[in-house]
Amino acid sequence: MQKTINQYIQNCYICQQSKTSWNKFNELLYSLLILEQQWKNIVMNFVIDLSFLKDKNIILTVICKLTKKRHYISCFTDDEKITAEKTAELMLQWIYWIHDLLNFIVSNQDFQFIFILWKSLCKRLNINLWLFTVYHFQINDQSE
Repeated sequence: MQKTINQYIQNCYICQQSKTSWNKFNELLYSLLILEQQWKNIVMNFVIDLSFLKDKNIILTVICKLTKKRHYISCFTDDEKITAEKTAELMLQWIYWIHDLLNFIVSNQDFQFIFILWKSLCKRLNINLWLFTVYHFQINDQSE
């Protein structure tokens, strides 16, 4: 029976496409840089749909990549989604107040969410955020 199944899988085109190939070398994965200071690299994620809690329905999980220490920040939103501005407010209240400014944020949120988060953090901390393209001569002439 096992021999028949193996032979069928080897001859089936669809089975060959869905089966993982162990012979090919995949590209190497590079780990993210971890700084030697605590709370400079963080991983941020949301636990949502906590309908069984009456006053909080989202938990923001923030983990230090170096020490693996974590903060669980609970909050409430009406529509089960949290904005980047609200996240920036929570980060300032619970992370920056305790651990100082961050260098890296790793999250499963999209690029626009992270951009608005950094923009909101800089605005609330009175940091001028100047974004420019790499080859803009008027701004980047000293490094040329």
